[in-house]
Amino acid sequence: MRHGRLSLHIVPILVWLAALACVVQLFSLQSRRFEVLGIAQGRMRQVQATVTGRLVDVKVELFEEVQAGQVLAVLDTLTETEHLQPEIAAKKAVYEAEIQRLEADLNSAHDLFTLQAAQRQTELSDRYLQLSTEVQKAHTVVLELKAVQEPDRIKLAEMELKVKSFMVQNLIEQDNAAVYNYKMLQLQYDALAKKIEENDKLLAKSEEDLRKAEDQREAFAKQQPPDASLDRTLEPIRRAIVVQQKRIAELSVEREPVILRVPFAGLVSEIVHRAGEVILPGDAVLTISENKPREIAAWVSESQANVIQKDMRVRLVKNSEPPQIANSQVVYLGPNVELVPQRLWDSPDTPKWGRRMLIGIHADMKLLPGEVVGIRQL
Repeated sequence: MRHGRLSLHIVPILVWLAALACVVQLFSLQSRRFEVLGIAQGRMRQVQATVTGRLVDVKVELFEEVQAGQVLAVLDTLTETEHLQPEIAAKKAVYEAEIQRLEADLNSAHDLFTLQAAQRQTELSDRYLQLSTEVQKAHTVVLELKAVQEPDRIKLAEMELKVKSFMVQNLIEQDNAAVYNYKMLQLQYDALAKKIEENDKLLAKSEEDLRKAEDQREAFAKQQPPDASLDRTLEPIRRAIVVQQKRIAELSVEREPVILRVPFAGLVSEIVHRAGEVILPGDAVLTISENKPREIAAWVSESQANVIQKDMRVRLVKNSEPPQIANSQVVYLGPNVELVPQRLWDSPDTPKWGRRMLIGIHADMKLLPGEVVGIRQL
């Protein structure tokens, strides 16, 4: 009985403890959510001088809207190089004299190449003509030998018939006159046969000489080296002239004014120097700021530094008329805890530290660079 009453008292206590745990858990989750202020920010860049000079002209006004590449100011560098002008003039004179010398070399090389090419062509033509003449001579010798051989062959054949006919007619008579005539005819026949045999050998040699002469002429015609290119011959001199021209161009650049241009579209947020002032390398002349911020920078306290994550969804709230509310997300997360800008300190005398994050700006929100925006974790 006593045990049952005790159970009835314990149950409400357990229920109450469970409810208390849920409340504590909710408060804990609520405390882990962050609410911070952020600053809308865009690119800002100082346009600086790269050399010593005098500002000849500043072509924009304060808060003027400018486009990328637009001329901002003109810087005369004469103040930096005016003591070098005599030296620059002397160098220019030397380079120009060198160009004149190279141009004379170019003309001379052109004329020499033309002359040598004509001489080379003449020599080649003469050699080919010589070889052709040798071929013609060899061909003439062959024709002459053939012209002699054919009548001799015919004459030899006739003599051979005479010898055979004489032998038949004088087969019975063997007197001294017949024998003498026979021997004379035989000697003439043998001499003509010997002549034809020697001419055959000479003809074979002449035909061989003709073939060699023709082969030599054909080989000469095929193996001629290609003509040298006029452009390749003159190219080194032309390149040397270009080098001197570029050196003169470098001297001209030293005297040309420096043009300062807009790095990106935006507004002229500051003009540091005006026309007529002398400035040094690294001096800021103007400052260009984007007229539309790219992201919102915010800092979460050290106690909640581990709560934020990349791509975490957040709500942006701008207290304006009318109020602007939009959802976005964390696009960049700082690697460490750093000092928060003084503008966001709770007290001007108490530094504040936090982990930085960058949040994308919703396309529907209209913000100015530097505006403060409320950020709340969803």
